[in-house]
Amino acid sequence: MFGPRRNRYERRSQARARRVQRRLEQVQRNRGARGAPQSLRDQLTAQSTPRPRARQLALFVVPLLFGTLLASTVTAALVRWWYETPATLASIAVQGTHRLTSADVASATGLARGSRLDEVSESELVRSLTDHPWIQEARVASLPTGTLIIDVTEREARAVLRDDSGVHFVDEEGIAFAVVQPEDEQAATRLPLIVGNDSVATSLRHGLTISARLADLTLPSFAQDGAPHRGLSLQLPSTDEARKGWVLRGERGPEVILGSDDEAVVAGRLDRLERLLEADLDELEGVTAIDLRFAGQAVLRKTSTSK
Repeated sequence: MFGPRRNRYERRSQARARRVQRRLEQVQRNRGARGAPQSLRDQLTAQSTPRPRARQLALFVVPLLFGTLLASTVTAALVRWWYETPATLASIAVQGTHRLTSADVASATGLARGSRLDEVSESELVRSLTDHPWIQEARVASLPTGTLIIDVTEREARAVLRDDSGVHFVDEEGIAFAVVQPEDEQAATRLPLIVGNDSVATSLRHGLTISARLADLTLPSFAQDGAPHRGLSLQLPSTDEARKGWVLRGERGPEVILGSDDEAVVAGRLDRLERLLEADLDELEGVTAIDLRFAGQAVLRKTSTSK
């Protein structure tokens, strides 16, 4: 009873099995043409396989070069903008001052805050600074930030000159450069005093040399260490025959006629004067003038006309 039906089912099952087998074979043939698909393990293994070194280097170097080029371009643009933008004076930094204040030096520039530094001539600025009596030399430099740096060398006062125009400081070059102000009087009294209207630098330089020699001498009963200028004044050479050459005067004691324009000669006569004063001779009593122009002797005068 079940024989024919069973055979029919078996045939159908066998037919389906053959169709499935043919389909599998067709799929396998198609896969063989495209290449077998990778398993998950194969895919992970492929992803973890190191890339070639050249490719890795390229992936690192190319962005680096691009970033460097971009940064250089931006930096160059910023620097160009920084230097092309005119700087204006914002502040002044002063170096090298002793007597002067920073405000004194800043005022000597003649510049106002906000002045364009690119319009300021360095040579003109130095000239303006050295026009100041106390500034001997000046060096300037401006920064892009608007700061002006000024380095100055001040004149050094070595003596004081008193003439018909007033009292001036004299520097080491023999130049009368600045009027003695009330606030300078105390400092001025500690310097040698030169008197006369001959303000030629050569004569004043000789006066400085003679004054330096005077500072080394005691000159008892003539010089006064506690008095202004030690109580001494050095008269510039004159053409007066009675007092020709250098003359030394003191607040007390006689005037001393040193004569000559030769510094070495005058220095030797000063040494002779000190020996004479140290001897404390009675003959010096009441003497109004000591004339040292004669070799090896001192002429004592009671008045300007008699010996």
